[in-house]
Amino acid sequence: MARPKPQPQNAPPSSKPQDATITSRQNPLLKEIIAIRDERDSPLLFLEGPRLILEAVNANSKLEMLIVSDEFPKISFLDPIVKMTSRVVKVSDPVFRAISDVENPQGLLAIARQPLWSWEQILKNQPAPILVLDGLQVPGNAASIVRTAEAAGVAGVITTPGTAHLYSPKALRGAMGSTIRVPIIEHVSVDKIASTLKKAGYKIAGTPLKDMKSAKRYDQIDWSGSWAIIVGKEGKGVSGVWDKLIDVCAAIPMKEPVQSLNVAAAAAILLYEVSRHRHQGGAP
Repeated sequence: MARPKPQPQNAPPSSKPQDATITSRQNPLLKEIIAIRDERDSPLLFLEGPRLILEAVNANSKLEMLIVSDEFPKISFLDPIVKMTSRVVKVSDPVFRAISDVENPQGLLAIARQPLWSWEQILKNQPAPILVLDGLQVPGNAASIVRTAEAAGVAGVITTPGTAHLYSPKALRGAMGSTIRVPIIEHVSVDKIASTLKKAGYKIAGTPLKDMKSAKRYDQIDWSGSWAIIVGKEGKGVSGVWDKLIDVCAAIPMKEPVQSLNVAAAAAILLYEVSRHRHQGGAP
């Protein structure tokens, strides 16, 4: 059976409100919800679990739909959320499990609008650093980095084509709400990223894996001014297309025989070093 087509960009699931509990997995509305869950480029978010839904509500995200299992017990918890939701759909627990993206569903999920950010919104926070994710494949790594980026005070996060979708259900859960709050622009060409950063006065730092001789220790770099930090694909590092665009290669010293760090750990070290300079003012 062919997967249902994703919704048009400006349209949430369009079935009429349901008064009775949905018990059939063949219900057309459920197929639309599953398409949103699985569609990489959907403009709608699949938010699963009370915590993530509350994060969205607190970030003033518009909830298009709330899907509740008939076994979800916390009815009073739902009251303020229901008031902010366009519609509520009640489903049987087996149907909810069929929709869910996790092994142990909590019985509550929502469909919300994906935040739309612009370069102007990101650059207005200059000189806060900008983080560029270049080809990262693992949603868990990308989610962890987005959460760290928010904690370190980035202006925004940009991803190159081929990078894991930061708004996928797994990545949204892993970032624990940061993805909803941090300005993010996905799948931008390297040329566009570099030209925009340079025009705005940003210097670019990358994490090397090959040419370590030309790299400079991250703690010996003058991080004053505006910087963009690029972290690359797991195991391969930053793409070679950046070689002529990077102002400095930032090396993180490691005790042998360790030769590389997890990309999320490397990103955290560099982002917090930049943050330290911003708050202390200047190089050590």
